[in-house]
Amino acid sequence: MSEVRAREIMSVYLSDVVGNGQIDLIDNFTAPTFLDHTQTELKGPQALRAHVETFRSNINDLKVEVVGISASNEAAFGIWRWEGKPIDDIWGRTSQDEMIVPRLIGSLFHIENEMLVEYQPFLDAMDMLGQVS
Repeated sequence: MSEVRAREIMSVYLSDVVGNGQIDLIDNFTAPTFLDHTQTELKGPQALRAHVETFRSNINDLKVEVVGISASNEAAFGIWRWEGKPIDDIWGRTSQDEMIVPRLIGSLFHIENEMLVEYQPFLDAMDMLGQVS
């Protein structure tokens, strides 16, 4: 596995798949054993498809900005933010009944044999704390 391939997988995921809705590209870089920590009942490419489809279907006028990507031979970490209008409160609500909306996200990919095998998201805790307070 090369750092270049790890960076490429993250870039395609963030820009083309999440940003532009090219869901079919998921099969090109996702292993059959893939584990998505947000879709634990599913495995393989269908888990990542469900993750992206749920996210994209909940945001009107979605725009994704890739802030940066760091990669090694076995992993890639993408920092990105999004803009748009959330439809449902999938991240919860504040005590004032306002929707919590994490907009700065870190995506950690574990990669083996040039394929994505595991995904973990990291939401901007300070941004979310500011919304709850």
